[in-house]
Amino acid sequence: MRPVFRSRVFLVVAAAGVVVTAACFVLRAGGGANESPLYTVRRQALEVVVNALGELDSEKAVTIASELREEAKIVGLVDDGARVKAGNVVVRFDAAPFEERVNLLNSKVNQYSALVAATQQALEWEKLQGEREIDTAKVDREIALLDLQKVESGDGPLELSRLEGLTLDARKKHEEFSAYLKDLRGLAQKGFVNATEVDQAMQEAGKYEKTYQNARQQYESYKTYVLPSLLNSLRAKAERARMLMEQSTKAAGLKIGKVGAELEQSRRELDNQRELLQAARTQLDKAVVRAPQAGLVVLRESFQSGEFRKPRIGDKALPSQPLLFLPDISGMIARVLVREVDLGKVALKKAVVITVDACPGVDLRGSVSFVGVLAERRQEVRDGEKYFKVTIAITTRDDRLRPGMTARARIISAADTERLLVVPVHAVFERDGRSYCFVRTPGGFEMREVSLGMPNDQMVQVRKGLSEGEQISLARPKPDVIGLTRPL
Repeated sequence: MRPVFRSRVFLVVAAAGVVVTAACFVLRAGGGANESPLYTVRRQALEVVVNALGELDSEKAVTIASELREEAKIVGLVDDGARVKAGNVVVRFDAAPFEERVNLLNSKVNQYSALVAATQQALEWEKLQGEREIDTAKVDREIALLDLQKVESGDGPLELSRLEGLTLDARKKHEEFSAYLKDLRGLAQKGFVNATEVDQAMQEAGKYEKTYQNARQQYESYKTYVLPSLLNSLRAKAERARMLMEQSTKAAGLKIGKVGAELEQSRRELDNQRELLQAARTQLDKAVVRAPQAGLVVLRESFQSGEFRKPRIGDKALPSQPLLFLPDISGMIARVLVREVDLGKVALKKAVVITVDACPGVDLRGSVSFVGVLAERRQEVRDGEKYFKVTIAITTRDDRLRPGMTARARIISAADTERLLVVPVHAVFERDGRSYCFVRTPGGFEMREVSLGMPNDQMVQVRKGLSEGEQISLARPKPDVIGLTRPL
């Protein structure tokens, strides 16, 4: 038979056992060498506590690193261990390279802004010039079409009709005078007219014939050659005017498109330079690092100049290199490890009393804020016992607390103010899966089965099997003084 709970009791039980034993009175059972330490069963309040060990940490902590995109020289650095407020400067980098870049990019932005403005004006001028050329070409084409229409539907037919009329008049006069000449020759043959009159009439008839022929030739020429040639010329002129209008439209579009493309390229380059300028200004601003929150400065160690040390003025920081750790000590937590066997006693919002080795005599109050899901093994524990991470929110404010300090937590799993019947845990023994106590009787000790309730590290509640005032042995009595065994 072995004692119940003994595998779950901390080393403090040994000291507690001394206290409990001193509180008990010792009786001799059977006298002589058969003395056993006794405990009088009594009622008292029972508090269930889970003890855990860990260290303090800040509830809110940030790591401040270089946010510059290139290596930078540290020219200012807050002291290690200094207290800072939100917005205080903690690191300064050499800003000269970033200022030079900002000035250069600012100059480029101004240049491209001027180029964009000039190109914008050139685009407006090309648009205006193109509109003028297109309007001029449209007017020329309209004039050419009107000239064609005028000759084709007006002057051409009128002139052709006039020449035709002149031809008809000349032919009529020629025919009439030819008939007169014929009659005159007949009269001359009869002697009524002399030869001179006939000659004169013949000359006049020749003139009428010539006039007719000229009129007929002019009409035929105008109808066959002049008018068609004139119409073709005017049509060609109208077609050239149309082509010139189209060419002017295309040329204006090409010029406007070219200048528009130059303007768009200038604008993109301007936007690119502005983005670079904004990025450079941001980098310049990041050359001064301010604390995002109040806290205690802890400079981070890193490999510098061939040694592992904390940063100092004159060092060069790489991009994203952590420089300092800034915990906010106004809100502290304790991170402790709880044994797997005690995890069932731990729950969220359970009250906790924390003591810190660096501040003896000070009890800090808190409550469980997080219970880990996965277990882990501690290498220093040989039997491979598992532990769970538990986070405790500390409500007591103490400016002496620092992250990393050793913290001892007493998690109050249950605090029953009702007076329960309890006995020391090392006064309960186990056999065949049942719990027993050795009760003192006039004839020795009775091995009595008991039903147990809620335990803590020192005491355990007895639900059935014992009565208040009975005396039980704190150690297993010798076999010669053990009497009957009474089950429940």
